[in-house]
This record gives sequence, structure tokens and C-alpha cells, in this order.
Amino acid sequence: MLGAFELVLGLFLVFGAMKLKTVTYNILILRTAMFASMGVAYSLELIDLSTETVAELVLTIVSGFMLGATICIFLRKFEKKLFKYLVFAWFTVTLTYFILAPIGAENMLKLLLCFGLSSLGAISFSLMKSRYLLVLSAASIGSGMVAIGVGSFANNFPPLFRVSNLDIDEIYGVTGIYALYVIGFLLLSIVGFVVQWNLFKD
Repeated sequence: MLGAFELVLGLFLVFGAMKLKTVTYNILILRTAMFASMGVAYSLELIDLSTETVAELVLTIVSGFMLGATICIFLRKFEKKLFKYLVFAWFTVTLTYFILAPIGAENMLKLLLCFGLSSLGAISFSLMKSRYLLVLSAASIGSGMVAIGVGSFANNFPPLFRVSNLDIDEIYGVTGIYALYVIGFLLLSIVGFVVQWNLFKD
């Protein structure tokens, strides 16, 4: 189910993020909260998809969504100021995801790296004041979500957070399939950039 959301919302961001900025802004805030809640839950081994932990998984998802919705309400007045920082932060997370996903490192380390690098990326890229980079970043975030969504259905894309007690070692590492995901990610990012750059002018 989460894969379907990633796929649908990802396609929206690839082709329409810059048209409906308010929707994009709220999607990224919600995703931030859910990403954090899922990351912490995996790191503390509160969730184990190999056992009967459906209640814990649902609780984690709902908690993350409620946290994100609350943050959306409080930050709605700051959309114009925070939009580019949020986009660049998630662009950095997306790139970090593709680098770290094949690596079987500790979940907490991956989580800390994602948040640390996203903060650095948000500030650094914002200083460049490039609309080209902003549009490309938005399309790339969506492209990454599409890859994750497709991978969740095909069950051959390495999750960022290793699921405890679940034998998925065979999908870790830079495999041929993973290389195809990376190529697809890059191509879809470029297509999304071209579409949004030409259709949605500020």
C-alpha cells in the first residue's frame, strides 16, 4: 500500500510539483514526518515485517501522518520561505537514499546521515538561487519515489532501512537490477525537469 502511495505521489512530483506548490509543500512535510517515524521505528526494531507486527506498523504510519499533518498546519504561513529549502532537503535525501540503500549499514546511521546531509543540502543549494536546480530537484524527488514504489511491488529494490530478521541480503549491493533503477531514476528526472520547466513558468 505504501508502494502505491510512493508511485502515485512520485508521478505527481515528477510532472506537477512546480504547478501545485502548496500540494508539493504539504506532501514533503508529511513525508518528512513519516520518514522520521519509520526510520526511528526500524532503528529501534519496533517494526519487524517478518513477524506479526501489523499493529505496530499501522501505529507508526498513523503517528507519522498525524505529526506531519500537525506540522503542515503550523508551517502553512511559511510556505514561500520554506518551499525551496524543503525541496532541496528532499533532493539531497533522495540522492543519499540511492547511495546508501544498497549498503547494509546500521539503520540509525543511515537515518542520521539522511537528516544531516539534507540540512547541508537545503542550505547549500538554496544559496545557489537557481530555478533550474529547483525544478530538477522537485522532479528528482518524484522520480526517486517512483523507483521506490515500483521496487516495492517488484520486491527487488533495497529498502533504505534494513528490516530486522528478514532475509533480504540478496537485494543489497549494486546489482544489475539496481543499476537499472538508477538509470530509470536519472531518465525520469530529466523528463520531469523538461516538462515542468517548459510548462510551468513562474
